[in-house]
Amino acid sequence: MGRKSVRLLLMLSAILTGWSPVRGASYLNRIWQTGDGLPSNSVNGVVRDREGFLWLATGNGVARFDGLRFELHSIVDGLPDTMIHSLHLDRSGRIWVGTRRGAAYRENGKWLIPQGIPNEQIYSLGEAQDGSIWLGTYTECWRWSQGKATRVDLGDIPADTRSFLDDGYGGLWILTRGHLCRWSPDQPGVARVVPGPWSGYDLRDLCRDAQGRMIVCGTGLLLRESEDGWENLGDSMPGGPGANLVCTTGPDGVLWIATRDRGVMLLDHGKWSTIDSTTQLSLDDVRSLLIDDEGLVWLGTNGGGLDLLRRRMFESYAAKEGLGRTVTSALVIDRAGTVWVGTDGGGIFRHRDDRFVPAFPSLALPGKGLIWSLCATGDGTLWAGTYREGLLKIRGDTLESIALPAAAADKEVSALHEMHDGTLLAGVQGTGVLRWADGKFDPAFEGPSAHELPFHDVLEDRKGQVWAACGSHGLWRRVGNVWNRAGEGDGKDVLNAVALLEGRAGELWIGTLGQGLVRYQDGQQVRWGMEKGLLSDSIVQIQEDERRNLWLGSAAGLQRVSRDELESGTRLTGIRLGREDGLPTPQFSGEHGNLCAKASDGTLWFSLASGAIHLDPKNFTTSPRAPSVRIESAATDHGTVWDRSVSSAGDGIVVAPGSGTLRIRFTSAEFVAPERVRFRCRMDGVEEGWQEIEGARTVSYASLPPGNYRFDLMVAGRDGSWGPKAATIQVRQEPYFWQRLGFQLAAMVATVTSLVFVVYKWSRRRLRRKVEALRQERRVEMERARIARDLHDDLGASLTEINFLGTLAGGAMQEGPPRDKVLGMVERARHMAKSLDEIVWTVNPHNDTLSSTVHYLCSRVRESLTAAGIRCRLEVDEDLPECTLDSQQRHHLLMTVNEAVNNAMKHSRATEVGLTLRFTDNRLLVDIADNGKGFDPDTAAAAERNGLLNMQRRMESAGGTVQITPAATGTVVAVELPLSLTLPK
Repeated sequence: MGRKSVRLLLMLSAILTGWSPVRGASYLNRIWQTGDGLPSNSVNGVVRDREGFLWLATGNGVARFDGLRFELHSIVDGLPDTMIHSLHLDRSGRIWVGTRRGAAYRENGKWLIPQGIPNEQIYSLGEAQDGSIWLGTYTECWRWSQGKATRVDLGDIPADTRSFLDDGYGGLWILTRGHLCRWSPDQPGVARVVPGPWSGYDLRDLCRDAQGRMIVCGTGLLLRESEDGWENLGDSMPGGPGANLVCTTGPDGVLWIATRDRGVMLLDHGKWSTIDSTTQLSLDDVRSLLIDDEGLVWLGTNGGGLDLLRRRMFESYAAKEGLGRTVTSALVIDRAGTVWVGTDGGGIFRHRDDRFVPAFPSLALPGKGLIWSLCATGDGTLWAGTYREGLLKIRGDTLESIALPAAAADKEVSALHEMHDGTLLAGVQGTGVLRWADGKFDPAFEGPSAHELPFHDVLEDRKGQVWAACGSHGLWRRVGNVWNRAGEGDGKDVLNAVALLEGRAGELWIGTLGQGLVRYQDGQQVRWGMEKGLLSDSIVQIQEDERRNLWLGSAAGLQRVSRDELESGTRLTGIRLGREDGLPTPQFSGEHGNLCAKASDGTLWFSLASGAIHLDPKNFTTSPRAPSVRIESAATDHGTVWDRSVSSAGDGIVVAPGSGTLRIRFTSAEFVAPERVRFRCRMDGVEEGWQEIEGARTVSYASLPPGNYRFDLMVAGRDGSWGPKAATIQVRQEPYFWQRLGFQLAAMVATVTSLVFVVYKWSRRRLRRKVEALRQERRVEMERARIARDLHDDLGASLTEINFLGTLAGGAMQEGPPRDKVLGMVERARHMAKSLDEIVWTVNPHNDTLSSTVHYLCSRVRESLTAAGIRCRLEVDEDLPECTLDSQQRHHLLMTVNEAVNNAMKHSRATEVGLTLRFTDNRLLVDIADNGKGFDPDTAAAAERNGLLNMQRRMESAGGTVQITPAATGTVVAVELPLSLTLPK
């Protein structure tokens, strides 16, 4: 296979895995190309702005990068051209670009063209201490300050400007193709040539190292300023000085040189190393170089895209380092510091000369070399538990196979532990915990084997208690000679324990499958899970470093948690290592004992499903910097309503009524692990709490009620901690016109006015109707009075006259039929006069009172009974109220009372009739009682029953009732008439 094919395979591996952890180099690499959204694979400049976003000068415009998305800026956005040669971030935060057709800078979200700069190719950009911007073309050098451009005269040399560097004294170094010039603010229009060993070389770049010494690099040249003049570093470069293009130094003092044909070269404490396409880079032709504040190294290549180099924080061991292709199933460190590794099918390896080599090549391990546990005891013995091949004892070049007891034969020895007295504990799957002492297994040491328990880990604590992690069968503890399942009780789940560690304070840390991390101390359990910030709820390896931080290996990577966070109850943050950090796989080996260890120097070793890692906790002194968060734009169903590129956060988001769903887009700059970034947001005024967002960078709000709100946004970086400051923006949901206060006030006023008008008109009309009704009532009363007068004056007088004449005529006639007829006519006239009197009384409105009615009833009853020779007894309440009765009520009441009195006169044979009138509960009660022979309504004659029915109908028409009740002597007719307490007119 040729070199080109190897390079392509390496590039493909880097693209597929993201981070490319290549053994032998101290850096990891990640590559982005056009397939990832990069506008062009030619990247000529890289800067990182104050918010942490990366800006790239490419052959197809300027791209802003947040770790996931490339945002392209091109001619339509205000750039003079798409071919970008150079890029610069000035002190005020503006992004400057040099293009094929002049320059531009970005300010307040807009691209602006500096006035006075020629429309030529700008190959270099720089800045002086006074804030002036310097631009270099093939033929000229320009200074732009306070909106004014000035050409700087470089004398007779070609003005092919390549680089600018602040000289630290207010002036500026200017590097051209073959010369180094110095500009002073005392003579702003000219720069003088400074001779030196660089003359005649193809010069490319200037920088300063960590000590402030100036570096000049070019083709075949690399000079560093020294006390004696200039030191030629090119002679010490591997392969000699080549086509050096760009130079810079990082915060760690390492000098980086980008080359055209050899990738990048590093000078670290006097030692050179190379990173090129045979190891990690996408291409050897590197045209731009940036080391940001986080120590990330950004490389722009001429056709290979964008590379990100990051220092490896731990050593990784896999197949290339001698561990073969099998799973690392056990790891232990002996007293001499030797690291031993057991594998699932590859036997036992030892660490030597930064590699793993077969530990016992001359010894024939039994079976297939399936090693499930290891233990190095104080006497120099290495013990190995196997998969169904018993227990191995290795000392020097001697291998001894220890047969297990019959009950444990053909079982897996999955955990080993040396007790304080030097004896060995062995956890055997399905059998129990065995104790090896004095060359044999102690039969008195009985393990918890009643349920054929699985054994994942065993240990003896400082108190001499033996603990066994038995997976889904719980956590077991041996005190004395008794085994009990620990950590159980009412409301507690059985611990699915697989890993054990005794902390410095004597507490027991338990790794579980699916239940997170558990601390068992003094009989009390405390649990931490993913809801509290763990990477995974399955913790299979636990180690404690010198600072008492816990390092947890899981199926999702390695995590460091601090004791302070565990004690405080806050969400767990801190270091989290995954594939992007160089792990061959994020899955750590589990369900065996002896999988991780701490060396005497404090470094930690962990087993992986495909290798092992070695790290020094002292290298992880700080957590990753929290990324900044930024609100990008807001849109509705009708289009964009706010865009950061043309608006400011102070403008706020204004949503027109009826615009539909509001969608707010946001982002954050995170390049190492952008998939770990979590956002949370809150629309204050709508939501009381925060809502977390994972995997998306937009949030939607449907149908916001009209009003003013505040949108808050926070981001959590790859360590899980939330940033200290939230991004906020005001949101105003405009109301429909009918929802506006002015409209509502006007509508309210109009409604009230209309209501008042309607009430006024209705009241007036009602008043008119009432007045008209009163007038009509008055007319009716007047008419009733007239009728009453006419009846009384006309008919009454006529009947009286007839009565008088008839009486005279009858008196003059002799007895006989004619006289009887005349007297009958007289009697009939008298009866008609009486009836007429009743009618006149009823019709006359002056009698529409209760007192008048009572008075008339009493007089008529007395008159009738006296004429019939029957005693009359009257009982009337003295405090009868003054109220009105209409003519119909008076008429029906009078007729009913008359009928009752007449019945008593005709049929009862009574000698006394009593009339009682009472008023109670708004009812008039009239009782007509006689002392006659009595009366049974059920046996009355038909004519009498008709009279009774007429009485009942009359009272029902008047709204009352009549009740006839036989008494001890006589009969009682009880009449009841409800009355309204209406005052008389």
